[in-house]
Amino acid sequence: MYNGIFLYICNMNRYIAFFLSLFGTLSVINVTARTGWKPVEQQHDSLVQLMDMQGDKASKAHIISEMYDVCRRHPDLRALTWRTLYFDALCNPDTAIRAKLLQAAAAMTDSNRYRYDYMRIKLLGRYFTSQNYVETYKIIKECHRYFCEIGDSLYMGNTYVELGNIFMLLDEPEKARDAYIAADTIYRHIGRTDYILRNELNLANFYRSMNKNEKAVNLLRKIANDESIQTDTSFIINVLLSLNSYSDSIAECDSTSLRAKNLADIYGEKKLILKSHINRGAYHLFYGDIDSAQLYYQCILDQYASANGNHHILDACLTGLTRLYEITGKTDSAYMSQSRLLALRDSVSRENELQKIHRIELGYEIEKYELELKNAEQRNRMKHFITIGILIITLCLSATVCYILYNQRRKAQLAKQLKESENKELATRLENEALQNERVQAEIESQNRELASNALVMNEKKQALHEMSSVVEKQRADGNISKQAATELQQKIKLHIGQDNEWENFRIYFEKVHPSFFVRLKELFPNISETDLRLCAYIRTGMGNKQIATMLALQPDSIKKSRHRLRKKLGLSIETSIEDFLRSI
Repeated sequence: MYNGIFLYICNMNRYIAFFLSLFGTLSVINVTARTGWKPVEQQHDSLVQLMDMQGDKASKAHIISEMYDVCRRHPDLRALTWRTLYFDALCNPDTAIRAKLLQAAAAMTDSNRYRYDYMRIKLLGRYFTSQNYVETYKIIKECHRYFCEIGDSLYMGNTYVELGNIFMLLDEPEKARDAYIAADTIYRHIGRTDYILRNELNLANFYRSMNKNEKAVNLLRKIANDESIQTDTSFIINVLLSLNSYSDSIAECDSTSLRAKNLADIYGEKKLILKSHINRGAYHLFYGDIDSAQLYYQCILDQYASANGNHHILDACLTGLTRLYEITGKTDSAYMSQSRLLALRDSVSRENELQKIHRIELGYEIEKYELELKNAEQRNRMKHFITIGILIITLCLSATVCYILYNQRRKAQLAKQLKESENKELATRLENEALQNERVQAEIESQNRELASNALVMNEKKQALHEMSSVVEKQRADGNISKQAATELQQKIKLHIGQDNEWENFRIYFEKVHPSFFVRLKELFPNISETDLRLCAYIRTGMGNKQIATMLALQPDSIKKSRHRLRKKLGLSIETSIEDFLRSI
């Protein structure tokens, strides 16, 4: 997201890319800077928080002393030691001592458990761990990504400042300007006025490099007059030195150079002292105070060996001395200073040419690195999109499968319910049919009993008439009645006996109750006799052997034999009941 600030996309206006990237930055930062220091020891943790607050670095010396005391009381807590070394390096003006402190802190830091500590130390020690601007740039970018991830707004802004400084060293002021503006936006968002002012010094130097001298001077004057920054001695010295270099006002140059010189002497940093002496020497030379000017220039020459090779300081010093010797008529000394100055400039010029080529190469390497980052980000984004796509497809497939399974289950449930409904309906119908069959069977059995009862009654009537005829005949023989009367009675009795053909009547009623019974029997057994049919009909009505014997005027044993013969004709096995067989027809 943030790489767009420094990587210009083809056919896209860099300003649009910058502001879009800046908008993305502000969308993720918190209103206040967050800290990632893990708690280790309560007293030391509170001192760490104090060190992260606003204030002059020199005024925090007593806090660092207290931190060392806590470390001595807790030698087993290594985190206390490396944090103390880090803050000591942060406030120490001596570059060599700072490098040693940071190297010791970095060697002790547990980068896995204390990632925040490690990144803070790494960011501060970037110029000491590598002299290659590309490697330094990579370190800053790594720190930038980390602070973006954890939402540390303050150090997100700090990394933008560091990136801007790298671009200024690589002579890419426009990219530096974009980085400084990004840092300024973040600082304003979180309300860190001290960091806003420090970053405005970078912007003033940028304006000076772009020949916007008036804008740079106005910004520097604003910073120099801000009361909130006066306690930061190192920073205010740099502001005053820059203002002295950029301002066209003699009075302002006098006041700023004198104030910078006094503060530098108190602060004790060699580089700042030499720079302030250059300004004071130039001022005295301008006003003809030759002795004072020579004193400052000679002091610079004596201390230059410890100035870490700042050629522009020596260049300004030799230029001033040459002018001074020319004014005082010391031609030989002026010639020597001039020769030394020309040799220095020739050396610096060759070195600058080499550095220019080197800066171009470094610029290409940084662009290549940014392109690699962009490609990696695009690959990660593509992987992210592919992962999301796979998840969406998987969810869609899962939803489809679930929907299909749900439909199948729903159809199965509906089919089961329909089957159960059909089974219930069928069971109900079968039950109704069974009940109806039972009722029909009950009616048939009732009709069979009635038919058998009627047949028995008719048979008993017939027997009673035969007995009555016998009685009449006996009474006639005994002379109890006249012959004529006996004859009339016998005729009437025979008339009733002759009219009562019980079998035919029985058969008529039987066929009403059991239609086609005789027809089916004859179809199944063509050789069956009429007597057998009569016996089958009596058995079907449920008559017992005695009742059948009465109906046929036979002995029960004869009926048993008749039944046995009938079973043979019907082809029934011993296990099969003749009653059940006849009921099935």
